Amino acid sequence: MRGEWKRSGNWDYFMRFCFDKTDKSYGNFTYLFQSNLPNLQVSFYDDQKNSWDSVYKSNDNCTTKNSKAKATNDVVSDVFRFAQFKDTKSSHMWYFTLSDCTQKKNPEILLTDMDVHIFNQIEGKKNQEFSCEEQGLLALYALFFVFYFLIGCAFAFIIKRFNKEKEISNIYKILAFVIVTRFFSCLLIMAHFASFASNGMGSRSTRIFGEVIGSISTAFLIMLVLLVANGYGITNENFSKKRSVVATVILYFLLSILLIIAAYVDLDRGSQYYVFEAIPGIFLLILRFVVLGFFLIMIIPNSKAEKNHNTKDFYAKFGITSVIWLIYLPLIVFIGFACSPTYREKFVSAFSACIEYIFLILLIVWFWPTKLSQYNPITVKDVEKETEKNEKGFYQVASEKSDSGTSSSSEDSSEDDLL
Repeated sequence: MRGEWKRSGNWDYFMRFCFDKTDKSYGNFTYLFQSNLPNLQVSFYDDQKNSWDSVYKSNDNCTTKNSKAKATNDVVSDVFRFAQFKDTKSSHMWYFTLSDCTQKKNPEILLTDMDVHIFNQIEGKKNQEFSCEEQGLLALYALFFVFYFLIGCAFAFIIKRFNKEKEISNIYKILAFVIVTRFFSCLLIMAHFASFASNGMGSRSTRIFGEVIGSISTAFLIMLVLLVANGYGITNENFSKKRSVVATVILYFLLSILLIIAAYVDLDRGSQYYVFEAIPGIFLLILRFVVLGFFLIMIIPNSKAEKNHNTKDFYAKFGITSVIWLIYLPLIVFIGFACSPTYREKFVSAFSACIEYIFLILLIVWFWPTKLSQYNPITVKDVEKETEKNEKGFYQVASEKSDSGTSSSSEDSSEDDLL
C-alpha cells in the first residue's frame, strides 16, 4: 500500500490482514509513514473476544481503545518499522489502527506518504502479500482462464464446422458471448492478482472491470436459460415474453453493478460485514429465486406438452441442472455466513467458478448441433420434407427417362415395320 491517507478524528481504522497459522516463521507488518502528527501510534487488534469487536464502533475514548490493543507501536516519520505475528493453532484476522490520543481539538490524521507491506510467511513458499482469505485466488483464476480458453476453442470449432452447413442459431451466439465474457473476466481478475503478487498493490480498477464483465456474462446466461425454457431455439423460433425476459436480465445486471459498488466503495472493511448483507446483495439473491419461479413457469408446461422423446428428455436434464445453477448462489452465500471471514472469499469464489464452468460445459454438450436437431421437430420435419422432395424428383426424372426410352424404341420399331 502506497500513497496518502487522511481521516478525521484522533483514532481510526487503517487496514486489516489475515495471518496464516505457522509453526516456525513469522508474519511481518512493515511500514513507513510521513505524518503531520508527532505522537502518531499504530495499534494491533485481533479477531478474538475483547479485542477488535470491543473497540470498533464503540464510544470509548482514544486512550481506552488503545489500552485494549494487543500491541501499540510509536510511529517515527521516514523510518521503517515492523511488527511480527505468529500463531501455531489457527489463522486470525488482524486489524490495524492509527491514532494520536494527545490531539483533543479538531484532530485529523494525515499521512502525506506511506509505504506498507504485509507478508504471510508460509513454509516452503516465498513471502506472499496476500491476506489468507485471498491466498490461492491467483491460481484459481489462472486455472479457469485456461479452462475457458479451451472451451472457447471447442465452441469456435463448432461454429466453424457447422456454419458451413446452415446458419448458426441465436442460442449459439448467446452462449458464445457468455463464454467470451467469462474468459475476459477471468483474465482481468487474474491480471490484478498477478500484479498484486508482484508489487503488493495490484490494480483495483482492473479487478472491478473484470467483475463487471463477469456480471454481464451472468446476466446473458440467465437470458439464455429463460429463452430455452420458453422453447426458443428448441421447439420454436419465436421469442415470446420478450419484455419480461429483457427486464429480468437488465434488473439482474443493475443489481450486480450496485453490489460491486457496495463491495469496493461503501463496504466497511473494518467490520466483518459480508457484502451480501448490503441491500443490493439481498435483492440480488431474492431475484435469483424470482428467476427460478419464472423459469419453472415456462419450462414445466413446455415439457408436459412435448411429445418428442428426445426433447422431453432434454427438458428434464436442462431443467434440473438450471434449477441447481439458479439456487447455488443463495446456497453458498448462506453457507458463507457460517464460514470464518478468513476462508469465506476463497470458498465462495472456488465453488462459484466450478458450478459456472460445469454448467457451461453441459450446455455446450446439450446444444451440440447434431443433438439440437434431435430436439427440434421443426428441423426434423424440414429434413424429412427435403428428403421426400429429393426422392420425388429422382423418381420423376427416372420416369421421364423411362418414357423417353419407350418412345424411342416405339419409333424404331415403326421404322422397321415400314422397311
